[in-house]
Parts: sequence; structure tokens; C-alpha cells
Amino acid sequence: MEKNEDRTCLYIYAHIPKCAGTTLTYHLEQNFPRDVLMPLYNYKFYNHAAGRFEKPGNYNAIHAHLCSLSPTIKGRIRFAYGHHAYYGTHAFFPQPVRYITFLRNPVPRVVSTYYQYRRRHQLNLPLGSWAGMPPNLPFDEWLDSGHPRISNHMTRFLCRQSDEDLRDPKPMNRTHLERAKQNLEQFFYVGITEKTTLDFSYLFDIFGVKKFFKGRNITPDRTVGVTLEVVDTISSKNMLDRELYEHARAINRQQRASLPGFWPRAGRTWFRRNVLSLREPSHIDFMG
Repeated sequence: MEKNEDRTCLYIYAHIPKCAGTTLTYHLEQNFPRDVLMPLYNYKFYNHAAGRFEKPGNYNAIHAHLCSLSPTIKGRIRFAYGHHAYYGTHAFFPQPVRYITFLRNPVPRVVSTYYQYRRRHQLNLPLGSWAGMPPNLPFDEWLDSGHPRISNHMTRFLCRQSDEDLRDPKPMNRTHLERAKQNLEQFFYVGITEKTTLDFSYLFDIFGVKKFFKGRNITPDRTVGVTLEVVDTISSKNMLDRELYEHARAINRQQRASLPGFWPRAGRTWFRRNVLSLREPSHIDFMG
């Protein structure tokens, strides 16, 4: 697409949990009017007819809403994003699309997921997919619980062809991995959580983000002190995700080298952040 299409196409952000997505979506919601946004979460989506954010509760309600929108309303949407955004969501929309996602090293992603599960129980937050799991499980018991978010979840997320696939607890295999890789290769941009400062800088310039904020929903780094035995256990449960993550890193490097104007555009956002930092220090650090 040409540069003038950066601001007219639809960006679909496939938000893999615990991969820095909340920071990205917060920036969208603080920078753009609601009628160009389409959050796709169980706990939040935008009812364009009513003009307000709502809590749909499940994907069936989201699906029904997407199907009910007029072509005119759909054509105004610039950002569709969430845990229910998958490769195939573009079928709901008439305009050209660009897919985006972020992947993370599987070991810290799984550790961060555990502390998210603990935090949701401790603060009485909505449990989502953790509903039914006992609270405060020790890490080793939680790791062996068989929950789909623990083993090869990034592969599960990116290989799916419908929302139902994500809730299927069946183990992933190399067929799923190859499909995830093929889908990923169609994405406009594949970001890496460990490099969000640079990746966000480029994307925010493409989007037209002008206001910058600290990172959101960031679980403190708990990997310090994690034993090699635990690392090996997590790695053994995420062999497909490890390979997918390395594939994503290779795509990320290639995209940085080949996308027109990548470095000037990333640098422009970096400059804006640092200029703003002289006036409002609280609005500069993507990772908090």
C-alpha cells in the first residue's frame, strides 16, 4: 500500500495475551474517536449504534454485532483489535486491511500469565478463561493444570481460522505450527514484545498517534530467580511456540529492513516522545 493508505486502511491487531497489547490498545483509545475503533474482547466492545462501550460477555454477541453493522459504519472503522481478532477477521469488513500482532519469548510470557491469574483472583477481577480454576495454585500445579494458555498458546492463537479454535483444548502439533507461520507471513507487521519501544515507534507514526503514555497492564518481571528447571519445564511445554517466536523475530528483522521509511518513521516518534518528556515525563515510557 502507498503511504496515503496508512491512514485509510483497517488495521486488525491480533492481541495475544501478555504480549504488550494493552499498551498498544490504550494508545489507540486515547488518540482516536470511538467510532473508528472496534475492540473485540469478552469484556469490551464498542456498540456503534448506541455510541458506547459495552461488555458483550462472549464472542457470539460480538459476531452478531459485526454482522449487523452497515457497510458505511464498517467502512469508518480504522482499528479492530482484541483477543477475538484472528487471521480471517477481515471477512467482516469491506476495506483493505493490514494485520498486526506481537509475540513474546514463551518463558516470560508463561510466567507473566501465572501472575495475571493470581492477580485476577486476589483483586476479584473478571476471571475470563481462568473461571473454574482454583485460586492461588502453586506455580508447579498451575503449570501442570492443562490450561490452553500455558502450552503453545501463541501457536494456538495464530493458527486458528475461527474464534472457536481458541477454546479447543486439544494439543497443538506441527500442522498447527505451520499454519500459524503461514498466517504470520501475511501480516503487515509482526512485533516483538522485547522490542516494543522501536516497534511501537514505527506503528504509532503509521497510525497517527500524537499522545504517548506509560505501559499498561504490565506484570512486574518475575523471571528473575526462576530456576533452570522451571525454564526447562516451560520450554518443554512450548516447543512450538519457541519455534514460532524465532520465526516471528526473523520476520520482524526482515520487515524493519524492507518497509519503506521504517527508520525515519520510528525515529520521528522517538523524537516526539523525547520532546514531550521535557514537558510531561509521565507520558513517555511505553514499557512503564
